[in-house]
Amino acid sequence: MRNIIFLVILFLFVVGCTPDNPNQELETGSDTILESTSNATLNVSEIESQNTTGPAGACTAAWVCLSSSQKMYRYENCSFDQRQDCRFGCTNGTCRAPPTCTVGFKCHGQHVKGYQLEDCSWISETKCDYGCENAQCRNVSSSETETLNETVTSQSTSSPPPQNFNTIRVGETLTLDVEGTAHPVNIYTMESGRAKITVDGQRSDWLEEGGSFTYASGVTITIQSILFQSYEGGTRVVEFVLETA
Repeated sequence: MRNIIFLVILFLFVVGCTPDNPNQELETGSDTILESTSNATLNVSEIESQNTTGPAGACTAAWVCLSSSQKMYRYENCSFDQRQDCRFGCTNGTCRAPPTCTVGFKCHGQHVKGYQLEDCSWISETKCDYGCENAQCRNVSSSETETLNETVTSQSTSSPPPQNFNTIRVGETLTLDVEGTAHPVNIYTMESGRAKITVDGQRSDWLEEGGSFTYASGVTITIQSILFQSYEGGTRVVEFVLETA
């Protein structure tokens, strides 16, 4: 009789401890997953451990940042797919847009002159032994410049004014004023390392960097640098000085 009473009590105890909802533990785990995947940035281990399929509508379908440089797409069932790299970083599930820079010759640091493209990358870089200033390589060091200035001053002479270089691209026409006279300038043709420049309608010979040509109008062009990219759409620029002969 005692055994029967003990079994009845044991059965009632087991029935009373059984949860009303057998899926309670699973649901709690799903809530944890949904809460953590709502963060703006996830790491690889979290994605791999949470990439389980849930009921449709359990998650909001959207791109999420996997890291500072990658994003992934999260479906409504909370699974992930379509990993993409974000070269310029990921913010709020979106790859950041590339930076935009003004194109042209510039000083890339204190001792390098280069041509900066629109995406802020650099090409045609040149080392400046005496430093770069105002997008130009300096000809002498500061100490040599001071010594030269002292010598010139003692001799009651003045140093020549610094040259201002002009930049022209293929297809452009610049009108430059030289001692009160306007001179239209354009690139007639160019290739790697050399170019022909038209001034006042007259075409020059082939000119390389450092080369000069005097036109019938009395002005002389001196080529400072030539930047030529052979592929279609590549940068093609000539830097020069135009002055009286």
